[in-house]
Amino acid sequence: MYQSFADPQDLEWAENIFHWQKHHLVNPETGFVWDGMNRAGDGSTDKDWKYTYNQGVYIGAAIELYRIKGQAAYLEDARQTFSAAVKELADPQSGILPDEGNGDGGLFKGILVRYAAEWVKADPEVSEAVSFLHRNAERLWESGKGADGALFGTDWSRPPAGIVQLSSQLSGIKLLERMAELSRITGS
Repeated sequence: MYQSFADPQDLEWAENIFHWQKHHLVNPETGFVWDGMNRAGDGSTDKDWKYTYNQGVYIGAAIELYRIKGQAAYLEDARQTFSAAVKELADPQSGILPDEGNGDGGLFKGILVRYAAEWVKADPEVSEAVSFLHRNAERLWESGKGADGALFGTDWSRPPAGIVQLSSQLSGIKLLERMAELSRITGS
């Protein structure tokens, strides 16, 4: 909102929300973003649910604040969270993002992909993100599309089985779209 309307209160709210999230939901040692608080009704941080979208939303917020304020600390927050997401969530052998199911879960990877690409656009020297996204896009294209070549499921390492929900289709398309955009920018 600040970028659209230049209201200083919008920027203040964005910074407050970001810093609250960093203080309460981000592992200070690794940068991994936990899912939420108080699921069990005890006020504790929920460290059991681990999703790609949490990482993506936080990276996206860091990048937008970097674009507004120009403070490199926001790029470092994005880098740390991206590295933690890869280490914690991607398959250790293949580097492919996890199958997070249908419904809302089908869109989770697309959120991380979108904001990881925004991070690269803000800091084009980020080769680890480019190679990671490229590896996932190659696997999706080689192994994860349906027989008709146009549908993508929740698991990017195999063709979809059954009905393909829009959320998982969007994640696959977002990955391919972002890789096309990044290839123009980075030459990768």
